[in-house]
Amino acid sequence: MIIKKREPYPSIQNYFLEREDNLTEYSVTYSFFEGATPCRHLILDSIIAQKVAAYSLIQKDLISAYNGIKHLVELQTKSIQNGLAVTENESTQFIVQKSLHQAAVITYGKCFADASGGKIKSKNKPRGVKLDRNIIKDFSLSQRQAHDYLIQTRNDYVAHGGATNLEQSLCFVVVSPNNKIISNVLTMEAHTATASIELLKTILELISNIQKSLKVMQNKKSEVITRVELPKFTDEEIKINSVGFLKLFNLS
Repeated sequence: MIIKKREPYPSIQNYFLEREDNLTEYSVTYSFFEGATPCRHLILDSIIAQKVAAYSLIQKDLISAYNGIKHLVELQTKSIQNGLAVTENESTQFIVQKSLHQAAVITYGKCFADASGGKIKSKNKPRGVKLDRNIIKDFSLSQRQAHDYLIQTRNDYVAHGGATNLEQSLCFVVVSPNNKIISNVLTMEAHTATASIELLKTILELISNIQKSLKVMQNKKSEVITRVELPKFTDEEIKINSVGFLKLFNLS
């Protein structure tokens, strides 16, 4: 089954972008059109071009993390307005909130984690760059603390087991009123679904500011490509090396 959708491309007048989803082979292709006439596409594979492309993946992750946290704020706000509290660990509301929280934490942390291949050294690596903590060095203290919370939560709670206040457990026995041990060895454990609504709102501000800073980084590298690399292509090279469509992935 194939689904096609064509829409005007905002930054280029009278040009359209068509997306084709192939649900049989799990692939997505993109094509540009000038009016009804198909265009060709010159794929840029220099190191700096790969970094620009990799930054777009990080932007995608930041959008995903932002949307997850935003939905979490909406759920918490609704619960507060209705006078409800998420206390039961296996309730649907608890599971939904915990899942949104953990997904956002993992996705945000991914933006700052080392890629499996490290820095980009060869072509055809989808990622290979990461954000550095310096990107938030001029942010407010509360936003820097929110970043540390997200990274620590990823490292010590979601992805690995460590020392954190987000989960706790105790080993104990029950003692009778006359000071006799009356039970076997027991355990009690608890874990939280999410952070406070105040912290979540600060995280939204943090992610929004990172997106703005990352966009500036992307634009600077794109300008270098436009100024330095594109003028080197001859008309013949463009004709030979351009392709009819962009196929991003095939998971079959």
